[in-house]
Amino acid sequence: MEAAEDILAERIVRRWKQHADLSRQQAIDIVKSEYVRFQIEREARDLDHYSYAKGISAVLAYIADSATPMVELDAVAYCYGLIGRAEESMDQIAKRHRISKQAFSKKVEKTLESFHLKPKHGMRPQPQRKIYESVHNAKWEHIEQDAPKQ
Repeated sequence: MEAAEDILAERIVRRWKQHADLSRQQAIDIVKSEYVRFQIEREARDLDHYSYAKGISAVLAYIADSATPMVELDAVAYCYGLIGRAEESMDQIAKRHRISKQAFSKKVEKTLESFHLKPKHGMRPQPQRKIYESVHNAKWEHIEQDAPKQ
């Protein structure tokens, strides 16, 4: 009984005979190098699968640990661009959960920070968010100053 490596080598010699004059040893070397290449690719895929699974676990734990998991789920989906803009606006998503648009926006910002994500589909980049926040605070600061002291 021939080894699997020998059978494969014979097939390679037969198939490639018209393209190159391969000896049996050359065919075996090709088989070995292809096997090593295949193992390296498989290990890389497994590593990618591991990091992907680890990321999914982190997202699921984040959602499960929340007091409002459905809001967190929509915030994560919004951050990844799975919902929002075309289908539903942020305002509509917030109304569905009976929270304000600003509250949902804060959830989205917190999710972006937690998972170190870049803003997607029309969301302001982080530097613009900081500028907007400082302008907004300066605009409404006088109201807090004029409020009666308790």
